[in-house]
Amino acid sequence: MASNDNFVRVRTAEGGVLRLAKADLSAAVSVDEPPLSLFGSGEMAGPSFPSQTLTFNYSTVTDPLYGWWSATVVGGVNEITLNRDLHLHNMVVDDSLGPVTIKANGYKIFCTGTLTIDAGCIIQNNGFAAVGSTRGVISPAGTFSGGYAGTNGSTGTAGANSNTTSSISSNPWSITNYGGSGGAGGAATGAPGVGGGTAGGNASLGATIGTPRNLMQALLGGGGAQNNSTVDNSYWTPFRGGAGGSGGNGSGLGNVGGGGGGGGGIVGIYARVLLNNGQIQAKGGNGGAATGTNAGGGGGGGGGAIILVYEKGGSTVGTTVISGGTGGAGVGTGQAGANGQSGRVWNMGL
Repeated sequence: MASNDNFVRVRTAEGGVLRLAKADLSAAVSVDEPPLSLFGSGEMAGPSFPSQTLTFNYSTVTDPLYGWWSATVVGGVNEITLNRDLHLHNMVVDDSLGPVTIKANGYKIFCTGTLTIDAGCIIQNNGFAAVGSTRGVISPAGTFSGGYAGTNGSTGTAGANSNTTSSISSNPWSITNYGGSGGAGGAATGAPGVGGGTAGGNASLGATIGTPRNLMQALLGGGGAQNNSTVDNSYWTPFRGGAGGSGGNGSGLGNVGGGGGGGGGIVGIYARVLLNNGQIQAKGGNGGAATGTNAGGGGGGGGGAIILVYEKGGSTVGTTVISGGTGGAGVGTGQAGANGQSGRVWNMGL
């Protein structure tokens, strides 16, 4: 509650603002302005949810009016993919008609009221699995950047390292990667006259994982680069998720190492009350299996990151999953790829 000499301004439970005259507190005057809040504006409303509560369930279809989300039933699960940040009052992910997965797709979810996730439901931004020697692609990016892609498997040489070293530093202040390291690809021993090779290197993001230094960074998903001596805010540095796994190597013609799994992305949820009875996920993608008779598997992608901002009173964080992907199987003398490392969860209970 804020005041001046003549009026008292009170924020309602619904996120609005009332301007009350001190001279006559019974005469409440509504102020027509959007609430300024860590939990968004709650401005998205329409014919489909006039009660200011948006419910996603098994029967939810692609948004016909604005294209805010698309919906497709895959394997008995209604997968709802976000196409923009959501600014809602209440949001319910409802399992009463069947399981529902919200693919955050690199976008944030804001609720000025309550976000409820039922037991049979998931909100996720997971990395993509490799398929055979083909790497897992980059995880989706929206107002957050995605995780890193893996690398393809190789034939007769060492598996390639995943290209995820640009932000590596021993200084935690300059690190903008939020997820875990990707796993190394498996090695395969070559027979005489046949090319073999060592394992692909670990696609590491370094020993230190970056962290949001303040609520503003957590909300915006990035910031200026800085180190112990200088601060450079002249360019925007987006935060990234987990590293991709490195590809495995094959020994000889027809033997191909598995591809590296893609790194998990970032999920950002900002709700006044969070009731998570299901799961929130940012998992790394699995490495691919080797093909032929003598080749190493691909490394798993690193787990991504989950950022949760909520009020402690009445909230339930529930189950969060930021595991790295599983390394792919090798064949013959080929070693399995290493598993990706776990990512991070930041609980910013206020």
